[in-house]
Amino acid sequence: RRRDARLTPTVTPSVAESASPSSGAVIFARPAVPTEEVDSSTRLDVIAGPVGTLVGGRIIPTRPFPPELPNFARHATLPSAREKDDQLKSMREELDSYQRVLKRSQEESNLIAEFEAEAARLRDPKVVAVRMVSVAAKLCSSPALFFNYQDRHRGCLLAAESGIGPGRLAPGLGFPVNEPLVQWIAKESAEGRSPSLAEYAPLAKLLLDQLGVAHFEAWPLLGNGPLGRLSGRPRLLGVLVILQSGSDSFAQKDSLKRMLRSTGLVYENTILAR
Repeated sequence: RRRDARLTPTVTPSVAESASPSSGAVIFARPAVPTEEVDSSTRLDVIAGPVGTLVGGRIIPTRPFPPELPNFARHATLPSAREKDDQLKSMREELDSYQRVLKRSQEESNLIAEFEAEAARLRDPKVVAVRMVSVAAKLCSSPALFFNYQDRHRGCLLAAESGIGPGRLAPGLGFPVNEPLVQWIAKESAEGRSPSLAEYAPLAKLLLDQLGVAHFEAWPLLGNGPLGRLSGRPRLLGVLVILQSGSDSFAQKDSLKRMLRSTGLVYENTILAR
């Protein structure tokens, strides 16, 4: 009898009172438990799980089941027609910008190539300087100057200008060049660097007094002397000045250096041939 009592668990009154007479179903307010202590290790019809207890073939929940996972695909929103138009407009603007940059780069390359071909046929250093300054002004969208270096007088004199306008520059405009500067330019160039003269005090004072320009770029025009490249010592021929230092001149730095290298050879040959 003791063994039969253990096999037949009874339901507590609180659970039985929750029965619905009209439906005939029993609603469990809490899991049914045996009135006596049950040894689940010896019961085959009582199995405890993570979400409920199996009693007599039925699962009695011990905690709520996890909620249904949301259906993200059902709640996803497709881009509207206006958003699609904005995306297409942004893509067209990026493509147009890239094409403009590519077109400008091609035009600049053609401009330098045409100048190099033209300069090779010139025989007057004055004409070479004028053409070089004109091309530099177009490349950098800035007025430009070229000062010819006079080794005998240790100074640079204005030889050509573009974009300044008549009457703004005094005749015989120039600035002194000391020997340490000449040696420094030769040393930097021999080591493969491009020396900048934008911080050279005599040149900076000249441009500030004459044109009111405080920020500019200045690059030396170099040759090799009568012995050519075998001398191993670059020779100062002049200084090219870009008066408006900014994004355009910075973007064209490599193009300017290329033009200065080719012009230096032509300019020096016209001087030596005279």
